[in-house]
Amino acid sequence: MYQFYPYQLPQRQFYPWYNQPYISHAITSYQPFISPEQTFTSSHFTHSQTPTIKRKLKTLPSFELINLLNTHMSQLKQIHYLDQQQQLPISIEFLRILYYAPRSTLTSAIQSQEFSLVRTTFNDILQQWERLSYLPDNEASMFHITTKVLQRIIKVIDDITLVPLWLSDSTLLDTIATLLTHIANMGKFLDDNNKQPFRHFTHLIHTYTLYQQHLNQHPHSNKDIFIQLLHPVQLCLTSTHFVHSFATLSTHSNTLTTSHKFFLLKCPAFITSYHGSALEETMHTLLSTMLPHYVTMLDKAMTSCSHWSQSMIRCVDSLLSMINHGTGEFDNNVKVVSEHLPLIDHVLRLVDEASLYENISETLSNGETLLLNSAMRFLVIMKNESNILAHMKESHKTESFLRLTSCRYEGIVLNAYTLLAYTAREEDIKTMPESDRLLHTIVQSLKITVNDKLEKKNETEQLLEILKGLIQHEQIKAEISKQDVLSFLLELVHKLTGKAHVSIVEILWSLTFHDESALILRSDPTFLKTIENISRESHDDALKKAADGLVWKLIREPAFLKKIAKQEEDEVHNQQKVTQTIVEEVITGDGQKQLVTTIKPATNSSGERMFQYDIMISYCHADKEITYKIHKFLIDQGFKVWIDLDNMHGPAMSAMADAVENSEFVIMCMSDSYKQSTYCQAEAEYAFNCKRRLIPLIMRPKYRPDGWLGFLIGSRIYVDFGRFDFDTACGKLMTEISLQSKRPLPSKADRVKGEEQVDKKSVLISGHEKPSMDDNINIPSSFTQRKTMSNFNRKLIKDWTDSDVLDFLSTERLTPMMPLCTEMNGRALIQLYKMCLSQHSCMYGILNDELKSTYKTKLPIRTFSVFLSAVEQRLNIDPWSLPQSSWQYSDTTTDIIPQEYTLNEYNTYPDTQYDLLLTSNASTLDILRTIERYGINYAKTAFS
Repeated sequence: MYQFYPYQLPQRQFYPWYNQPYISHAITSYQPFISPEQTFTSSHFTHSQTPTIKRKLKTLPSFELINLLNTHMSQLKQIHYLDQQQQLPISIEFLRILYYAPRSTLTSAIQSQEFSLVRTTFNDILQQWERLSYLPDNEASMFHITTKVLQRIIKVIDDITLVPLWLSDSTLLDTIATLLTHIANMGKFLDDNNKQPFRHFTHLIHTYTLYQQHLNQHPHSNKDIFIQLLHPVQLCLTSTHFVHSFATLSTHSNTLTTSHKFFLLKCPAFITSYHGSALEETMHTLLSTMLPHYVTMLDKAMTSCSHWSQSMIRCVDSLLSMINHGTGEFDNNVKVVSEHLPLIDHVLRLVDEASLYENISETLSNGETLLLNSAMRFLVIMKNESNILAHMKESHKTESFLRLTSCRYEGIVLNAYTLLAYTAREEDIKTMPESDRLLHTIVQSLKITVNDKLEKKNETEQLLEILKGLIQHEQIKAEISKQDVLSFLLELVHKLTGKAHVSIVEILWSLTFHDESALILRSDPTFLKTIENISRESHDDALKKAADGLVWKLIREPAFLKKIAKQEEDEVHNQQKVTQTIVEEVITGDGQKQLVTTIKPATNSSGERMFQYDIMISYCHADKEITYKIHKFLIDQGFKVWIDLDNMHGPAMSAMADAVENSEFVIMCMSDSYKQSTYCQAEAEYAFNCKRRLIPLIMRPKYRPDGWLGFLIGSRIYVDFGRFDFDTACGKLMTEISLQSKRPLPSKADRVKGEEQVDKKSVLISGHEKPSMDDNINIPSSFTQRKTMSNFNRKLIKDWTDSDVLDFLSTERLTPMMPLCTEMNGRALIQLYKMCLSQHSCMYGILNDELKSTYKTKLPIRTFSVFLSAVEQRLNIDPWSLPQSSWQYSDTTTDIIPQEYTLNEYNTYPDTQYDLLLTSNASTLDILRTIERYGINYAKTAFS
């Protein structure tokens, strides 16, 4: 009937300790519970006195319980002579006594042959319930007490090998699976006539959940022992009864019906406790079916989340815990969630909920702490999917995550730091109050946990994951040097093992892209020898890859780049030696003809080179699906393309370098995953240093590069596959390839020969020395002869259009900057200015290289400096010229921006004596300056 599990397999195949030595005393025959000296007369407790016995069992001394147990054991030996109606009272009484027996007595009794007789009776009762849809009183009582005893056995017995084997019997599990299927498909047993049996069945499912949890603590146990129940439970979780149960939850009442508990708590808990081979497939089916329903369910519930009852909190926590369990290790299931982003919004809303935050405790002892812990864990899992990570960044929850770093429960704190590390933008880190404390806190915590290797292993691994995310930000890399953290990180290379060892080597690899850190690492011979040994000898692919990356950045790359520069210089030198002799006939001043011989460089020595590949594709494995489609498109267009299709961890660094050097174009498939990948950064920067034609592609909707990736691409035109449909984006890609192919590919020798060197300590020019027009050779006339068409002087720089930006540059005689700022509005210009301030040398090199490769024109250093000075002056607003109450200070920019006024064009009125009449104590100069910068409407308000 069910495709997810086998039927009628031998019992031994469902035995959790299969192929392991079994403890001998667990299968010994039943021994008397009392010594021969002890006596007891069973006639004192007849069947008619059962209610009295039941009331007294809780208070009976242990020895009396043992005596009772012996008496009923003797009766059970004769049970096969009785019919079922006579057997049940004896079995019920035996199980009631056993339920209250001491742990040692319980452990011994369940190994007896007499206890095994309960299996047949119990299975018969379940089958009877399935046939009749109700249970008589005795059968219902037997169902109840058997379930209670089984649950107590699981709870009190530490040695899981002592649990009765018949609990995993295939016949019994098949009966339970059938009952679950009827509940899911027909709603059977959910009526009022079955309230008690259904409650007992719910407890039975919970018992199997506890059993699975015990099995998970033993690494060699059979995790598929209850796989027969998995698909039927999944059916319950995808049924209309599940949706109805959630819809009928009261947000104000703490009372749950048995149906609520079964569908919303017990079934999810069973899935969460399962760690077997069918988990990924089961959860994929469950999520694919139910995620739209989860979103709809929460749409309604979230409107009152500030007033949720404990029952509602428990049920939502149960749902999130189940999703976390099914997605934590399965990327394909995370992708399913990425198709339902409103669910992410609902969880982000929970993180913001004050009523939950204010009730967080130090342990998982209340519903609010449990729910927020599950919500934060959910977001940490989801951050690994690029679309979801981009969506979380767009939600701007940095402040929410910062607040949670100070809560009382340590697990939530760690997850909050993790989310901060991966969702904060470069601008968020820069504007964060005391951002240096962020790094300091993580490092100090790491110093504590690494000394407790066993107890704090998971915490150490998560702290390293946080640090790995933080150092993607340039400011944090700088803090590493300021706080002298690098020496501590180097010590960890020798202390850590396993996953933590991989993380620390990856962190150091990432730090090689920071000049100061790279210099320190390169000057440590012991460290260099260590990573070279790891690169050669390690059998851990991830560790070997990280070590190979370190060796590449610290040792091999500088040598490779030097070799390439030398080869290009030699090529230029050899080309200059290739000459041609030209003989021309000229007429001298006296009218005589004369032959003149001229030796010139050969006209065919253009320096253009041939490449083995047309295109290399640099991408992150997380974006492989769309990348492979792009690859196929380019192949179909006839291009020779190099791409790593086989190895998700990336090829050896030398293979990457060889591919870059032998490709004319390098396509950079940009996304959050790409930016976070140290390997992708190494690839992209090497392509940039090799002067390859770079074509950046946006792979995910709404993604915008920042940090190192933003610096690298500069103002290059990118193709947005996240915005346009695939065919349209591919058309734009072909256009960009065609345009770049028409431009000469600059050699490194040309660049070294003609490039102006920038002093890293150079100071910005404060004056406005106008650049000479001689620097504008080869720049199109549309820039050099531009006439000012907009009134940009009366707008804030942040409100400038792309035309305003060009007019500003033309007015300031910054013509070489105009091609670099095409299609750039005022906000983009501000960002370029900030990038230039923070990375003078790097940004000058990027801008100069782009201008040279496009128009064969260099960017004079004076033009670059005057550009910075001119933009600075535009941003340097005089705060005394306007009422201070009119200003609002932005958290993300350094300029002061009046936000509450609309800036309209200045209008003249020819029929009036004055264009503008103002009465104010402010000076005329201040008034005119205000009108020029912010328009007439603002001036009227400010000075009236």
